Amino acid sequence: MASFNYDNRAFRGLSKLWDLIVVSLLFDLFAWPAYFMFQVFAGSFTSYEDLMIKALFVGVCMVPIGPALTAMYYTTMKSIRKDRGYVVKSFFHALKLNFVQGAIVGAILGVCMTIIVFNFRLVWNDRAADNSVNLFNITFIVTAAVTILLGLFAVMYFPVLSRFSNTTANLAKSSIFMAGRHIGWSFVMLLIVVVSIFAIFIILPLMFVLPAVATLIYSFPCEKVLGRYVTKPAPAKKPEGEEGVSDDNGVDTWYIDD
Repeated sequence: MASFNYDNRAFRGLSKLWDLIVVSLLFDLFAWPAYFMFQVFAGSFTSYEDLMIKALFVGVCMVPIGPALTAMYYTTMKSIRKDRGYVVKSFFHALKLNFVQGAIVGAILGVCMTIIVFNFRLVWNDRAADNSVNLFNITFIVTAAVTILLGLFAVMYFPVLSRFSNTTANLAKSSIFMAGRHIGWSFVMLLIVVVSIFAIFIILPLMFVLPAVATLIYSFPCEKVLGRYVTKPAPAKKPEGEEGVSDDNGVDTWYIDD
């Protein structure tokens, strides 16, 4: 009797699809607080005090999404693109390893997003009332510029965090440098993220698969950038039959595997 071939293209394709769904579900689990914050945005800001309270609340809601974004990129690259390890194990490994640094930046971005929404609402209200055209021009241009800059920073920071070890400040500086130096790829990555977010809002069930699929697509331009800053270590001796590359300290440098 012929044995079932688990290495055929159809089975491998289904296996990859299932892995993408699992990674998306794991991300959704930690991203629900961020989804919930849009309920906060739905209400109006009654005062500057109300703005600050909601900004702090959104910052708290964004705490888990930073580490989850980092873990999703790490898992998509290592377990799905490189076929190394198991998706659930890889996800929680990266989540635990990068939780603090991902949470700090995620919370800061949450506060910034709240202020940005407030400014856009202010612009809209002033324009509707036709009270201050100058305020509309200045506020809109500055807020839109800050939004784009924050987006370019965010799309680079979490992949950088998943790949490199350093202080949060140095990782942030490196992310800003990479985003600025490779501005073309950074805009491509930002476009992929924005389109994916809008697609999920239009077709909500896409949230069960699109986060990881978008990350997979997003990883191709992102790796073109990150690959420029990764130094290939000298190979160390590995046990016979073990795959991958290790550095002199025995650390698995899976990200440079072909």
